[in-house]
Amino acid sequence: MSVSLRQLEAFVAVAAEAHFGRAATRIHVTQPVISQEIKRLERTLGATLFDRSTRSVALTTAGRELLPYAERTLAAVRELTVHAEKLSSTPHGEVRIAASPSVLDRFLADLVRRAERELPDITLTDVPVPTGEVEQALVAGHADLGLGRFLTAPDGYVVATIGREPVFALLSDTHRLARRATLNLAELADPDEEADDDRGGYDDRGGSGKTGHDRSDSGRAAYDRVSASRTGHDRSPAAGDRDGTSGAGYDRGGAGRVRRDRGGYSEGSGLPLLLWPRERHAAYFDHLVGICRERGLDPLLLAGPPQLVGARSYLISDGRAFTLVPESTAQRPVPGTRAIPLSRPATVPLEILMPRDPSPPARLVANLAMTKD
Repeated sequence: MSVSLRQLEAFVAVAAEAHFGRAATRIHVTQPVISQEIKRLERTLGATLFDRSTRSVALTTAGRELLPYAERTLAAVRELTVHAEKLSSTPHGEVRIAASPSVLDRFLADLVRRAERELPDITLTDVPVPTGEVEQALVAGHADLGLGRFLTAPDGYVVATIGREPVFALLSDTHRLARRATLNLAELADPDEEADDDRGGYDDRGGSGKTGHDRSDSGRAAYDRVSASRTGHDRSPAAGDRDGTSGAGYDRGGAGRVRRDRGGYSEGSGLPLLLWPRERHAAYFDHLVGICRERGLDPLLLAGPPQLVGARSYLISDGRAFTLVPESTAQRPVPGTRAIPLSRPATVPLEILMPRDPSPPARLVANLAMTKD
């Protein structure tokens, strides 16, 4: 048995109008067409639906009993169509977001919370990536959007700035400067000041202060286990930089001072700056080192993992290094450390990476990310 929607429409229209001509007008067909559809439906159902006369058309007993079924069927089809149109006009599905460590815990968490409220038909999935690998995640097809800092746009992608975050210095909470309301980075430049301060620092008498640096062989070994090379570049012109200049704002290749004197520490470098290896994310690395240098600190650099506030955070809490973090990271408690605003403020960008022509769900999520809650 095969009943078409056109036949049911003709049946309902003739029943409502009690006239074939008016029924044809109602559903925008000719009278011969509606007459043919009614005859086909009657043959299929094996029942006569209308009593026909030259003056009137009336439902038969079978017609009256079958009419509600036809009406409900057409109503269900209309509901189906409306719902399908709603689905096609309302983006839905999954949007995968690659996020670097400093973005993952706060901004992405807030974005997921907002999306649950404002975009309930879209599911956000976080794709954690190490510092410097947001772009690779999108290009490899592992994510639809990317969140990070100092992002670059591969072919077919665009980068937009969401905002900027203040930079904080993260120190041991027992460091002599840890109780300052703001920190002048230049004050970290002289390790001898810490040696003379009874609140912690170097102890040149063979031991260590309350926190400070351990100048014993075991103290130096701890540094060497993290970075035997002290991160990277020496002070002479590097290969590809024979004129002694640097395109990244570094002094003759400068990833910081790396001379090994005074027991493995750079002369006058003070408390080392803990960062990831420069090759992992050069632009971000250069910016943080530049913040130090612009404020009178030419830091010795200590290589750590991509997520600084993680497995190597003990180097900070032990007073053997400091690092620079965005405000969102500074607001996450790290045992044994204190985050201090800089006396001369600095910022880092928060950016989003997306395809030039994102999917409708990804576009909605990107727009949400770029609007304030």
